[in-house]
Amino acid sequence: MSSQDAAYGCGQTARQAITAFRDNGTPTPVEAVTSNGALMRLAPIPLFYARNLATAVQMAGESATATHGNPICVEACRLYASMIVKAVNGASKSGILDYQADLWQGQPLISSVDRVAQGSYRQKEPPQIRGTIHIVEVMEAALWAFDQSSSFAEGALLAVNLGNDADTTGAIFGQLGGAYYGYNGIPNHWKEQLVDRALIEYLAQKLFEFRQQPTS
Repeated sequence: MSSQDAAYGCGQTARQAITAFRDNGTPTPVEAVTSNGALMRLAPIPLFYARNLATAVQMAGESATATHGNPICVEACRLYASMIVKAVNGASKSGILDYQADLWQGQPLISSVDRVAQGSYRQKEPPQIRGTIHIVEVMEAALWAFDQSSSFAEGALLAVNLGNDADTTGAIFGQLGGAYYGYNGIPNHWKEQLVDRALIEYLAQKLFEFRQQPTS
């Protein structure tokens, strides 16, 4: 799925987990690091389960453990999935970002992630806001960009212009920003530059169609 002729590669954490699985046939998520790879690939999970918030949150956490076994990574994916589900179901920005204590009563968020859920990014500005490889810091950066902006383009530019791990920060913002602003909120001249745009839109359409199916 590279946008170029050859794959650029994957993050060290994902590479380590995939290599271990290839070598021993057993899923071996990496538990010692808090890198951001599980969060930057998250969106298909909450979109697939968007009709049920609790299920989406649970499955988002499980999706992280394919490669990232650190509890902070799991919790970050749970929190961000809840926001994506709310956004794609039409919640207001305050409804997406405001702390929902009842959602976490059964399985409380780990403290560093809970601080983000309670709006830690609202008390910071760059350079305290940093788009780094650390999953909590990059989630803060993406949420700061989402909170500070009023359009998909403005938020995406705020996110990537933080520098550092800019492509990841942009990807993480884009998941929530896309769910909130929708397809038509993404600038046309950006969409026109997408490599394999037809494939991307086909997959997005299939996710949408599944969400429209009645539940049993």
